[in-house]
Amino acid sequence: MILIILKAKFVSVAKNTEYKIRKEKGGLTPRDYTLMIKGLANSSTELEVRQVFESYKLKNGSPKVYRVNFAYYIQDYMDALTKKNSLIKQIH
Repeated sequence: MILIILKAKFVSVAKNTEYKIRKEKGGLTPRDYTLMIKGLANSSTELEVRQVFESYKLKNGSPKVYRVNFAYYIQDYMDALTKKNSLIKQIH
């Protein structure tokens, strides 16, 4: 029951915050101009992603990519954590 109340409060605060941002910024929030792309090769670079999207031709010109933020590949993290734990066991 407490989790439901906390979730409802969080959603309420999030919606109110988004409303304030929309009002202050002329109706725009990062969600309005953010893309989430799936299926990129692990070796993709920021420059490659930027070049692909900035090469599109739109009615009013080409889009400008202001930031590329890669999510990390979780398997790399898990492998490093497993190796760390193994090394710690060897020390003790």
